[in-house]
Amino acid sequence: MRRGCGRFIPDGRQRKRTIARFDPLYPARGRELNAELCQLLVYLEAPDAARKTLELLAKAPTQEEQIEYAKSLRMLTTRDLKQRRRSGCTAQLCSGHTRAEART
Repeated sequence: MRRGCGRFIPDGRQRKRTIARFDPLYPARGRELNAELCQLLVYLEAPDAARKTLELLAKAPTQEEQIEYAKSLRMLTTRDLKQRRRSGCTAQLCSGHTRAEART
């Protein structure tokens, strides 16, 4: 295990095996399961966790659901955030927030 940002992250095979097991299940159909999978995959630094979570955040129908995803996203490493900015995912986040405000 290695230590990163004050937390322990499994190394090597254990991490890859866990990501391989849970990444295909995310996103799931239910809000509660999505919240748990999001936390797990962000914690494990799964490659697609940020992208998938930002997509769910943009489509979240309630502020409560948006907060759940935002809380998990705050744990992303700087490397993940820079990668998301380059790929344009932050624009998705902003446009999703604007749509949610327009509905209320």
